Amino acid sequence: MNKIIDSMKTISNSIEHILKIIDTMDDIAVETNKISLEASFEVNHAGEAMLGVVTVTDELKKLADEGMETAKNASDKMDTIIKKAHIGLEISKELSDVFKKIIDTSDDV
Repeated sequence: MNKIIDSMKTISNSIEHILKIIDTMDDIAVETNKISLEASFEVNHAGEAMLGVVTVTDELKKLADEGMETAKNASDKMDTIIKKAHIGLEISKELSDVFKKIIDTSDDV
C-alpha cells in the first residue's frame, strides 16, 4: 500500500513540475505577443517601406496566440489530472487504514 501512496505522490509532484513548465510556455507566448504588438506599432510609424514586415508581425502574433491557447489547454488538463491524483491518493490512504485495521483485528483473534 505504501508503494501506491508513494507512486501517487511522485505523480503529483511530476504534474506540478509540468505545470511550472506550462507557466513558462505561457510567459513566453505573452512576451512574444508583446513583441508582435511593438513591431506592429513600428511598422505603422515606418509606413509603406515596412509593409513586408506586417506579414511577419501578424504571423508572430498568431504564433503567440496559439502558444497561449496551447499552454492554457495543457494547464487545464493537468489541473484535472492533479485533482484525480489527489482523489486517488486519498482513497489509497483510506484503503491503507482499512487494511491496517483488518490486520490489527486479525492479530487479536
